[in-house]
Amino acid sequence: MDYKKGTDRNQLLLFNECIDNLVDKNNPVRIIDAYVESLSLKKIGFKTPEMKTGTTPYSNKLLLKIYMYAYMNKIRGSRPIVRECKRNKEMIWLTEGLEPCFKTIADFRCRNKKHI
Repeated sequence: MDYKKGTDRNQLLLFNECIDNLVDKNNPVRIIDAYVESLSLKKIGFKTPEMKTGTTPYSNKLLLKIYMYAYMNKIRGSRPIVRECKRNKEMIWLTEGLEPCFKTIADFRCRNKKHI
């Protein structure tokens, strides 16, 4: 009996898949994205870290999307959230492929606990 076989992991693909195709049009993750994009986080009082050196920070909107998705899916710790950013199709779609570190997520949560 033959079984379905996946694509060889070493096979080069001719066409890259569009990130937007990772989630259905009716997926709840799209609601999180649209909702957060409609907010004015500065008016609400979200704080952004002052970066005098180093790399460009992640946007508060991106971090809020990550936090809302994690809360909706009962993912509590910042390290498990980071794991989801790397492996979960919905999270990859939501973050547009970005993978913030656990400290960035934890600092965002501490900085904006009152507003979240």
